[in-house]
Amino acid sequence: MDRILFIRFSSLGDAILTTGIIRHFEGAHILTYAEFAPVWQGIVPTDNIHTIPRGMKLADYIKFLRTMPEFDYIFDLHANTRSAIARKLISGKAYKYKKQSACRRLYVKFHACSSALKRHTVQKYAEAVFPALNLPIPPMEELRPYLGINAATDPLKIVIHPYASKFTKEWKHFPILAERLSKLGYNVVVVGNGALSKKTTLTELFDIMSDASLVISTDSGPMHIAVALNRKVVAIFGSTTKEFGFYPEFSGCTVIERDDVKCRPCHVHGQKACPKGHFDCMNISVESVLEAACRMIKD
Repeated sequence: MDRILFIRFSSLGDAILTTGIIRHFEGAHILTYAEFAPVWQGIVPTDNIHTIPRGMKLADYIKFLRTMPEFDYIFDLHANTRSAIARKLISGKAYKYKKQSACRRLYVKFHACSSALKRHTVQKYAEAVFPALNLPIPPMEELRPYLGINAATDPLKIVIHPYASKFTKEWKHFPILAERLSKLGYNVVVVGNGALSKKTTLTELFDIMSDASLVISTDSGPMHIAVALNRKVVAIFGSTTKEFGFYPEFSGCTVIERDDVKCRPCHVHGQKACPKGHFDCMNISVESVLEAACRMIKD
């Protein structure tokens, strides 16, 4: 059996998206940040998860890499400077995925490169891995993120993740939505990085979300967790769009967005404020999200 190493340091959502590829390779190894080790604990042996602390000094990082075992294949699913150093110092035939950073920025500025950006990030990961091993690329649904957690669904439990890494990816009506859902008899659980909710570990977050009948989220890491747990998902997208490759394009998922707002996307990762001052991309009604949520639950 080939010894295979996958490299993905951050962020949470990007790490989650690698799992649908890695689950196809029993006994694979992972190089990642220590905080994200739980992502792969249900997929590969714990001893195969090699971790470093975020912010590790370069000299210490190089020393650590020199202790890594040899591999037949190394797949860099991060494609940054730190992962490039790992490809150089760890023994093995190395490949990296095509990040298309320049194309994304050209799309933001000029709406150029749209045809090159049509593939989902999991497909881009897969294109770096399967052909190198002389294997066919599986269908999209077989590349779905996977956390190896199976739980019975609580039909009355809905998890809401209202936060995001940038303001322009947040939707201000989540409190009203939660109240409306509660009045309909649902048990609404709020998770994320808010002052009242940042009280769980990553593993505990997986457990909280694992039995939900539905997860309603912004474009964020917890949205990808919900997909990987095979939960039904309603995702609210504002300043980011499908062309960046992070839509939940899997069964049981739907996206609510404003296709008529022509200034979308305004930034690859979202921004601290709407550059136009109107924030129309997140002018999405509570009724439209509530309708989608109720429809998803009944399907």
